[in-house]
Amino acid sequence: MTYVCTATEEQAGPNNNWMPPAEAKSRMQELFRGCMRGRTLYVVPYCMGPIDSPFARCGVEITDSAYVVLNMALMTRMGRPALERIASEEVFVRGLHSTGDLNPARRFIMHFPEELSIQSFGSGYGGNALLGKKCHALRIASWQARDEGWLAEHMLLMGLQSPAGEMHYVAAAFPSACGKTNLAMLVPPEALPGWKIFTIGDDIAWLHPGKDGRLWAINPESGYFGWRRHESEDQPQRLRHDPARHAVHQRGADRQQRAVVGGPQGRSPGHRLAGTPVRPAKRTGRPSQFALHGGGAPESHLHRGG
Repeated sequence: MTYVCTATEEQAGPNNNWMPPAEAKSRMQELFRGCMRGRTLYVVPYCMGPIDSPFARCGVEITDSAYVVLNMALMTRMGRPALERIASEEVFVRGLHSTGDLNPARRFIMHFPEELSIQSFGSGYGGNALLGKKCHALRIASWQARDEGWLAEHMLLMGLQSPAGEMHYVAAAFPSACGKTNLAMLVPPEALPGWKIFTIGDDIAWLHPGKDGRLWAINPESGYFGWRRHESEDQPQRLRHDPARHAVHQRGADRQQRAVVGGPQGRSPGHRLAGTPVRPAKRTGRPSQFALHGGGAPESHLHRGG
């Protein structure tokens, strides 16, 4: 369960689950106690947005998941530059994550916007574990944005350039799983020669009213995270290649078959799950998760600063 833990229920908003901060912290303290014993603890300083942008915001995630570290390296500006910015600004989002025992009944993602902090336990799933993504870039950032006079929105960003070189930018809000990424990653058809489409972001946009009266936006992420269907042509053309140097793929497991069923295109399943011999797994077209660095996708503006 995901909660927003503010002083009053009204502050959490009508669309969020609410829990009093003291109750949430007490529950999480019990879950976290001893959960990382024997594991490697990783400290991940990161920046959401271009590292030198006044619109960017920073955070630190503590996690026991190497998968999180690898994905955060693709999805954020992670590392020393982020740490140096944090040291100079002294304001950052604090995130604590553990996969715990992966028991769904003990899975909680708590947000404390008044403290700019996040606590996540019991999940290895992208949005629940990569705390820079939904937790920070949408939920906590929306609180920061309200206080600072900007907007953190679930929107794609794309650029369209005419044959004459005229550029227009589009920000569009769509719910999940309706084709937002497909639209952001459109490839101009051959019937429209000279047109170019640039993918700036496929999921989140931070929008700032400019002093010049225009609306300025950044994609706080440095990559793309989503679902890729096994051997499917339904995915965006720009994701059909397999950019091994710029991507992390995560396969899913079928609890009934006790088998791995998803994965990158052209790679067969067949890993052992929880020490149980794998049974033959059907190729059901089930999607696998991927994280792709912005510099690994053609016609992406992310590697230019987004």
